[in-house]
Amino acid sequence: MNLNLLKLALAAVVMVCFCAPKPKAREADKAKRISDSLIAEYTRAIESNPNEAQSYFRRGNAYYSQGEYTKAIADYSRAIELDSNYAQAYNNRGGAYANQGEHTKAIADLTKVIELKPNEGEAYTNRGLAYANKGEYDPAIADLKRAIELDSNDAKAMAIMGLCYQKKGEQQKARDWYQKALQNRDRLPDKGLMVEGWLRSLEAEGQGAGK
Repeated sequence: MNLNLLKLALAAVVMVCFCAPKPKAREADKAKRISDSLIAEYTRAIESNPNEAQSYFRRGNAYYSQGEYTKAIADYSRAIELDSNYAQAYNNRGGAYANQGEHTKAIADLTKVIELKPNEGEAYTNRGLAYANKGEYDPAIADLKRAIELDSNDAKAMAIMGLCYQKKGEQQKARDWYQKALQNRDRLPDKGLMVEGWLRSLEAEGQGAGK
């Protein structure tokens, strides 16, 4: 897999780790109406009690679901101002930063999640992805290994691990981790279709090198 394709693959995993799969058009319209309603509801709650962190967090989630990451970040930040130990707000703000390509900020937020909840495997998976997107594969692999220690069936961590090893040129390790991820395909939003594509690409690359 060439560098551009690998970057696209890593970008795709951002959405896998931090977001649900995109719904179809009709479902998307329904989801938009629901999130608009929730935004209005939480805005009223904020107007009624502007010092309630959870209302900002929930409105941030509604903005996040619409891809309005800047607005989501603003609400998560306000929730954190009101409750400095709000781990889920740090986690979701990290996701919003990641989706904007601000991986250093994502890493900082996910590091805070890990400080608050050191046994939260998802935070290690997501921080590992952020490191990978920065091209820092060794700390990414360290985080992903820790995530798998905490959850031996974390297919997302396994898939990202495969990408990291592929970028490092360690093709056999990449292949092994892709196959492990596929053994847990029910934990992947697309049931492993994306990882199957990466594995086929890896196999084709190996065959090409052997000619």
